[in-house]
Amino acid sequence: MERIGKHPFPVGERRVSISCTVGLALVANADPNLDAAINDAQESARRGAERGGNCVVAKERVDQDARVLAYDQVWVKHIRAALTENRFHLVQQPIASLNGNSQRMFDVAMRMLDTQGREVLPSEFLRRPSGTI
Repeated sequence: MERIGKHPFPVGERRVSISCTVGLALVANADPNLDAAINDAQESARRGAERGGNCVVAKERVDQDARVLAYDQVWVKHIRAALTENRFHLVQQPIASLNGNSQRMFDVAMRMLDTQGREVLPSEFLRRPSGTI
């Protein structure tokens, strides 16, 4: 960037020096959000320009990553405790036939029980990537 500032560029009969400011945004693997990354990069570029230019400014979404990591760590403790205390069990769910046949078929799923013996659905502790159904 310093090279760009030191090199004058011809514009018509004049020579103009320019500066270069780069705004970066780091995208978390846990929750990639393109719109947020673009906004963060634009904000970083504005902050760099306010500092006088000729710099690189990066913004991290540490707050969200830290929350997700802390949330994951809590669930890791719960899952480990449930494993050591034998609080997982199999659940049979009947499969209904759409054509009216009465076949006795079941889907088997594993469920975790909390410390009070209530089932904890996997959707509570298994995160899905954003944008999936």
